[in-house]
Amino acid sequence: MSAVEPSPRSRKLSWKRRLGLFALSFFCSPAVYLYLGFPRRALTVSLAFIALFAAIVFGPVWCFQYAAAFILLMLFFLILAVGPMIDALRLSASGRARTGAPFQRWWAYLGAALVLAIPGETTVRLRARDLVALRSFDVASQSMEPSLLLGEHMFCVMNVWQDQPIRRGDIVLFQKGGAFWVKRVIGLPGDSVELIDGFVSLNGRRLGRAEIGPWPGASHSSPGGPRRGVLYREALPDGRNYEIARSDADRHYFDNVPAATVPDDSLFVLGDNRDNSLDSRMTELGFVPISQVRGRPVAIFWSRDWVRIGMSPL
Repeated sequence: MSAVEPSPRSRKLSWKRRLGLFALSFFCSPAVYLYLGFPRRALTVSLAFIALFAAIVFGPVWCFQYAAAFILLMLFFLILAVGPMIDALRLSASGRARTGAPFQRWWAYLGAALVLAIPGETTVRLRARDLVALRSFDVASQSMEPSLLLGEHMFCVMNVWQDQPIRRGDIVLFQKGGAFWVKRVIGLPGDSVELIDGFVSLNGRRLGRAEIGPWPGASHSSPGGPRRGVLYREALPDGRNYEIARSDADRHYFDNVPAATVPDDSLFVLGDNRDNSLDSRMTELGFVPISQVRGRPVAIFWSRDWVRIGMSPL
């Protein structure tokens, strides 16, 4: 008499096990679905994760530059992360969990975990080669305040400049000295840039600057400490404008920089926190070769100031 595979049977799981599966489903929902006896849902979620991975890594760069497309992508990710958690909790509490199916073996759970682990490892390898379309970075300095605050996390579109020219006023992400930097472009190749008493002069024309009000900035000598400052809106000749921060006095070492012409294939960049930024005014950084530009920030996805989450740095 041959052995017969036992038929799947339904059961209701204990609340401790349900809670454990609820948490585990955030990291590997396909394996949880297999444990509960729902292979089709495991396959569906796995394919959805692969599609999301492909969109982020190989998706067209231009789609990440439109707010609607970026929001839809993030919404899809949120549904894909939270939806299976709620569904797993519902299934395990309803008595619909099934055991004894042929696919409920340890190798099946391991395979489901690899479905998510392999894309992650591939992403790491592709990131090292600058082939990922969308990457995340944390803001490690105060140099771009108030546009980007210390400790914030942002998404950046990589290789965006391959399809469109860099403009004055763009915030760019570039790689120099083995580190990533983020600054604002002020001068393009051939431009003459000069600073006089803290005012930027571009091709002999001083940029407009209107005071907005006081700025509770941070001290350079004591990071995170309070310091009185002033917030301004600086305007480029083409009308593009953005906020910058200054201390009360325009008398600092790099407030006066002799006129210099930006070399071919290079950029002159400044931090928005003008009195607390290592940028093209200093020999340590100097002009930035365009070949070192990697991308630009598109959205803040984490900040201690919750109202800033989802904002696009301008």
